Amino acid sequence: MTERAVRRIIEQSVPALIVGLAAVVTAAWLSTPSLTLFLIGAAIVGVGGGLLFRATQAVVVSTAAAGDIAGALTTYFVVGYVGISLPVVGAGILFEHISLKVILLIFSAVIGAGILLASPALHRLRNPLP
Repeated sequence: MTERAVRRIIEQSVPALIVGLAAVVTAAWLSTPSLTLFLIGAAIVGVGGGLLFRATQAVVVSTAAAGDIAGALTTYFVVGYVGISLPVVGAGILFEHISLKVILLIFSAVIGAGILLASPALHRLRNPLP
């Protein structure tokens, strides 16, 4: 994957993730919740997240030293799995105290903020790929 392709994917996936999250939250908070809007938002989040995952994985592989690629990928996946698991555990704990709609709103706001905060760092990458 070329540097240009990685940058293009990052530039397209970040807005897709934000739009998808907004659609999912909106679908849940409508006076009559919309399954269609929820599924469309979830699909957009899935595509955007998958593309971002692929692009960042390419950056990790291309920037790691030849002897460190396995360790870099291992670290990448461990951090990714922790990042996927902790929100689920947190949602389960929160569910004892607040509604699922509020949990979805909080989760989406935190994820959206994290994406927006990380986005400038991803755009500042200089020559991430050979």
